[in-house]
Amino acid sequence: PSSSGAAPTAAALPLLQAVEQSQDLYGLALQLRARADGGDSQAAWVLGRVQEFCAGYAGDPQRYTLETVHSTDAVRQARGRVQHRCGGFAPVDRLQRDSVLLQRRAAAEQGSLAAEASLLGLGQPLFTDALYRLDLVERVIESGDAEAFYALAPAMGQRAAGDAALKHLVAGDADAELAWRVAACQLGKACGPGSMVMDSYCANGGICASRADDGFVAFVNEALPAGEPKVRLDAMIQKLLQARRKAWQ
Repeated sequence: PSSSGAAPTAAALPLLQAVEQSQDLYGLALQLRARADGGDSQAAWVLGRVQEFCAGYAGDPQRYTLETVHSTDAVRQARGRVQHRCGGFAPVDRLQRDSVLLQRRAAAEQGSLAAEASLLGLGQPLFTDALYRLDLVERVIESGDAEAFYALAPAMGQRAAGDAALKHLVAGDADAELAWRVAACQLGKACGPGSMVMDSYCANGGICASRADDGFVAFVNEALPAGEPKVRLDAMIQKLLQARRKAWQ
């Protein structure tokens, strides 16, 4: 396993900002593809994010539009934003899961830590042994890379239950997955209202914030029962952030 993987550099951050701000993700994807083909691992990762975000619309735009009309107000608004931003994509672009997975693998092999983390979350890691899983999680924590934290979250939820390699980490249940996502937001991932994170939850899963100005952290705090559940989640988040700070000392 590789021991590489640092947080995004200042030069890479404009790509992360561009994907959140772009109203023409198809045009952006064309630019990202050219850079990814030239070996730019950050462009390869962001291209995969665009493909994943737009896959639901691109697979069948007409059906997507029809379903949007019959959705709740919140879902309709989120789907409207997705449709507007992804309007250049069509079924011919073949943004199915297998294609997105191939893009993620290419980005990981080019050196994207976030893409490598996402492969573990998808159950398709670069390597399958326990030492690799532990090494990858430690590299993500040490990096402080918000994208990698968020991408790793699914691997640290129920998928990690019973995994002896991860038993001493924040892992093993739905709360652990949520803690990694919230920690990513606190480390700088775009999780505010209108972000790709919030629009994906709402447009694809029907899980929408009750207030339009809520970001992911506020959304979680509002949905989580007060008392022990919130105390436990907060403790998990702090454990992750403290581990990251310790690694940088």
